[in-house]
Parts: sequence; structure tokens; C-alpha cells
Amino acid sequence: MAEGTNNVQGTVEAVKGIVEAVPIYEDAIQPAAKEVGKGLTVLAKTINVALSPLSAMVWGYEKIQNYITTSLEQKLEGVPAEDIVSPTPHVAGPALEALKYTGHEVSLREMYSNLLATSMQKDFAHEAHPAFVEIIRQLTSDEAKILYLLKKDDYKALPMMSGRVNLINKKEYVDVFTNMSLVGVEAGCDRPTSITSYLDNLKRLGLVNLDKNISLTKEGIYDDIRNNREVLEFLKKAEEDPEVNPQLIAGSITITNLGKQFCNACISISD
Repeated sequence: MAEGTNNVQGTVEAVKGIVEAVPIYEDAIQPAAKEVGKGLTVLAKTINVALSPLSAMVWGYEKIQNYITTSLEQKLEGVPAEDIVSPTPHVAGPALEALKYTGHEVSLREMYSNLLATSMQKDFAHEAHPAFVEIIRQLTSDEAKILYLLKKDDYKALPMMSGRVNLINKKEYVDVFTNMSLVGVEAGCDRPTSITSYLDNLKRLGLVNLDKNISLTKEGIYDDIRNNREVLEFLKKAEEDPEVNPQLIAGSITITNLGKQFCNACISISD
């Protein structure tokens, strides 16, 4: 057991070496304006006050080192020593660099740590694609929560719905809303009303598919969306207009193959 522990610690030390090699600039975020004599304006003071919290949010070398050491020791605790390998620099380096700016976001920093842990396990290192660092960079913490929910639910398809009005006297239609889903509420997002934008971004990154033409057959799976206040208001308003015919289009949210690989490499359900 002692030998295994030493092996893990040795590998963690190697990662710490990569941390040290990554440039960590303590002055990465400087105030927008510096005080020059007595000429500091009210606007400059306001800008300085607005930017001051960033100095605490940008992680330096010591904070990254402490977090990575503790986190990797926990994540690799049950892994046999002979199955632990050094992570490739083109995964570990960018991941550690990114922690400077996302370390204060729990869900995102855990993704980086999980990615590093995956890259250090012999049988799973191939799952740690270098592109995943850049994908995490482009996620919000709410979007990370949505991906966590998808993995927790074994990647089952989720319902979404779009609202359309068909113009009775014309062969035309207008989409009033698209890709409405309650997954933001289910995932515990801080801003569940932004779910359509979140889903658009996850689709842009190639992690999910949004299909308006494939509906789910499970009984009652769309009931909560149909009874959503926004949907009810849409139906009521459309029904009051004799020139339009309202239509609800049932669709689905599914994970892509890349999305599954990303979640498997970067998300741990135990986090």
C-alpha cells in the first residue's frame, strides 16, 4: 500500500512540475486605470472598484498547486499504482493554465481536475482528448450542471418543445419559441430561464443534438413543459387570434458520441 501511495504521490509531483512550468502571472488582471497624482477621475475610481474582485478570483501558482495536489490524490486513490501514468503535456498544460481563470467556479474546476485524472489512468487516458480543455473554457457553470445531469441520468433523451403559429389564410408559419426545456430547473441552474441559449451552446460545441423532428414516446414526458406558464400564455394568446392556429412541436435533447466521451472524461458523479 505504501508503494502504491508513493507512486501516486510521485505522479502528482510530476503534475505539480507541469504547474510550475505553466506561466502564472500574478498581475494578469490589472486595474483599468492607475492613480496618477491627483488626476484620478471618478470614472476611473468606479472602474477600479468594479475590477478589484478579479484579483481574488484569478488563481496563482500556489493555489493551483494546492488544489491539484489534493484533488488528484482523492480521485486516484483507488487506482492501482501500476495503472497510473504521467499526463500528456498538451492536455495537462492547457488545463492547468485554464485553472487560473476558472478555479473559483466549482463545477468547471472539477471538470479540469477530472480530465487530468482521466489522462493519468493507463486504461482511460485515450478518453482525455486535448480539445476538451477548450470545450470547458467555453462552458458556463450552468452548462456544466446540465452535462452533469445528462451523465447522472445515463444519457437518456430529454424532452423539449417549440411553439409555432400557422397563419390560416397563408401557407406560412412563425416560430414563437424554440427548444424550450425544463432541464435547467432539473439541473439546478442559477439561470434556468437561459436554457435555450445554454442548449444552443452545447449543440455548437458538438456535445448535444437538438432534434425538433424526433419526439419521445414515454407517456406524460411533455406534460410539465405543456403546463409551463410561458407555453400556456402562448396558447391562450394564439387561440384569441382567429387568423392563426397554434402548434406545439415535441422534440428531444440527446447526447452525441463526443458528448459522452467528454462527460466520461471530465465529469465524476461523485463530485
